[in-house]
Amino acid sequence: MVENDDILTVQNLSKHFGGVKALDKLDLNIHRNNIHGIIGPNGAGKTTFFNVVTGILEPTQGEIYFQNKRIDNLNVEEIAKMGISRTFQKGSIVEDMNVVNNVKAAMYLYNDINPIKDFFLRHFSISNREKDMREKALESLKFVGLEGYSDRWADDLMWVERQLLQLARAIVVNPNLIMLDEPASGMDSKETEQVKDIIKKINRRGITVIVISHDVNLVMDLCDRITAINFGTKLSEGKPEEVKNDPDLLEAYLGE
Repeated sequence: MVENDDILTVQNLSKHFGGVKALDKLDLNIHRNNIHGIIGPNGAGKTTFFNVVTGILEPTQGEIYFQNKRIDNLNVEEIAKMGISRTFQKGSIVEDMNVVNNVKAAMYLYNDINPIKDFFLRHFSISNREKDMREKALESLKFVGLEGYSDRWADDLMWVERQLLQLARAIVVNPNLIMLDEPASGMDSKETEQVKDIIKKINRRGITVIVISHDVNLVMDLCDRITAINFGTKLSEGKPEEVKNDPDLLEAYLGE
């Protein structure tokens, strides 16, 4: 049992795919209300870490605690309901739905539906719930700069807009922890600054943020703490200025 003020604690976490150790006895503490960066070369285990924490993959060994409650034995839905939301590197959205319904879809998991009550109070309970969900979805779209996009088909969105839509879906459920997988990938400097500002605004809401990014400058400018991993193990950890000058990191990640 872990009892501390860290929002997420990972102990001895491993994930093996046959003989490949994507994560290998990783220990990690994420401080509450921080923006924490996860960096490392391709194949270091960054996305695998996200997938194990959020229940998409089962750990080979180890323990994961979220707000002092063990979650490595829970499924995706149970973990999400505890207050963890995430985005995906590949811009995962539902392309045959419009933008506002993409955001609303994220909320159905968090809205308990009583079918008997809905049957007898159909015109009130369903319509009121849908109205409330739409209003929250529109607020989230405005938060990320997509106001006016609500009725556009998701399939018509540009890459940057898809990434912003993912951010809107992640915040609409009012999570305690948001895990962002390459939120600024494929963006130019101006678009990256826009995403950075949004992440800062999310954090100012009291939401802890974990960011995976290949953009070292973004991570160094944005994060309170950074963990560098390589071959599934911790390579370096600390404040940005500490990690930036770590010789092991320079060799493994920056190729110097």
